[in-house]
Amino acid sequence: MAGLDEYQLLVEANLRRIRLATSVINEVHNQLLDPLYPHSKADLLLQTEALVEASFNLLEDVREVVWSNQHGQPSPGS
Repeated sequence: MAGLDEYQLLVEANLRRIRLATSVINEVHNQLLDPLYPHSKADLLLQTEALVEASFNLLEDVREVVWSNQHGQPSPGS
């Protein structure tokens, strides 16, 4: 039974991390500054695009986990 409890703790840790990441992104958005220098503007855009790509990759994987297995059991490879 400890294995299932440990698994649930890991699931909850992932949820906490997602909530934290959302909070951080919202804070950055609320305090967004227009950089003075073109290279800083480019860096801001590149890093934001990388963030969006990572977010969409996570979303795709989560959708696969949620919608491919309707019985509440961990998917193979999870």
